Amino acid sequence: MDPQLVEDISDFFWDYTSKAMSSMQHIRVKIPRLGSFDIRKYVLERLQEKYSKKLPANAPKEYAKFAQYMTVKTSLQNVNILLDKYNKQAQERRDHRIKRYARKYQADLEKQEQDSGRYEEYPIQDEVSGGDSSGETGNMPE
Repeated sequence: MDPQLVEDISDFFWDYTSKAMSSMQHIRVKIPRLGSFDIRKYVLERLQEKYSKKLPANAPKEYAKFAQYMTVKTSLQNVNILLDKYNKQAQERRDHRIKRYARKYQADLEKQEQDSGRYEEYPIQDEVSGGDSSGETGNMPE
């Protein structure tokens, strides 16, 4: 394969990928013919921490520093939006799993609740002593 062709293809995909990643519009970056890739939550949390440290509490009064302040502020807002999307998507996945498997395991849970009441009438004995200090063995059936 021609090296120039390979370079052009990689440049095209890298341009598309870097634009999608730097815009921070969604937590999933889709690359045509290669698939989609999710941004990890810990990466977003690190970015949030990094931008929070860089962002001063108040807007700077000097005009020269204001552009840098606004860049960091918008980046922090984008990261917060992505974290909200990530958390919302994770909650939707949890809810979906609960709904999906609730029907499957509901009968097992009901049976388990009924079975758990069966042993409440008998006291639990200490395995070492075989009962309490009075010498009685308890009310366990034999």
